[in-house]
Amino acid sequence: TMAEARRQEGCVRSEWQVVFAQFAELGTWRDLLERLKERVWTLDGKTPCTWPERPKQKKQAPPARTMPPEGDKSDPICWNFVTSNYCSKGDRCRYLHRFPPGYDAHKADAVLKGRKVGPGSSTIRDIEAAIEARRPDPPTSRWASWWRELIRSMLPLGTDAASTIQDADVRKLAVSLWRDVAAWVSKSDMKDHLRLFTAEPVGHPDGPTDAVSNIFGGAEWAFVPATDILLIVGEGIVGVTAEGFMADGPPGYRCETFLEVIVRIGNMDDAASTTQAEGHSGSRRRSRSRSQNRV
Repeated sequence: TMAEARRQEGCVRSEWQVVFAQFAELGTWRDLLERLKERVWTLDGKTPCTWPERPKQKKQAPPARTMPPEGDKSDPICWNFVTSNYCSKGDRCRYLHRFPPGYDAHKADAVLKGRKVGPGSSTIRDIEAAIEARRPDPPTSRWASWWRELIRSMLPLGTDAASTIQDADVRKLAVSLWRDVAAWVSKSDMKDHLRLFTAEPVGHPDGPTDAVSNIFGGAEWAFVPATDILLIVGEGIVGVTAEGFMADGPPGYRCETFLEVIVRIGNMDDAASTTQAEGHSGSRRRSRSRSQNRV
């Protein structure tokens, strides 16, 4: 419904009104998501945080080649078969008419037709330029900026892999984000919205405790909307498919664990204090320079 309302300027089909009437909690849930989105994209006027560089991914050595380079004079593949996918000699040809495993037919075709391949080719330069000119992240609040850096550092690139919700670090990320959101909601006029997710007590308070009561009796939340809050806070960088969670970001960096990211960027309060300290040190340097100019 949110996507449909966005496409049609806030209007949805009349059939949804019947659904909203039957499930009154949908309005509460939509209000919570809209307020959370507002917190993400509302600038708080604070200085944006700068984060230490992420650890680079170790480059793996290319596997040893067992055959001559593509397009070389010693290439055993028929050149007519490479360029035209056809050879008039057929079975009488002395060269191979099939590509062995690992053979790059596009590279061989480019070499035979005189096009450059390798680091100096225009195609690779264009790809590298597109990566370097990646669209910068839109400005967000400092709270959202901290969480978005955490999300981007932990989730893999969509072109590489995906992390399932069973992954221990993804669960830590989702639970920590939800606790932060729940603490913020509990201090606002939306604290009643949390009733949708709180767990009910198991068993009678005066009755005997059993195995079920021991396991679930201390649970605070019956359900944590991990996918929804990750998509709202990480809008534009987080993707979710049947395979799991993934994030958009520059290539060449490895995925960090939850603890590694916290150690690198610090807690949210640490990031704020670091930025303030940098601002105070800069003001002290400016005042010191002004005093020296007076002398």
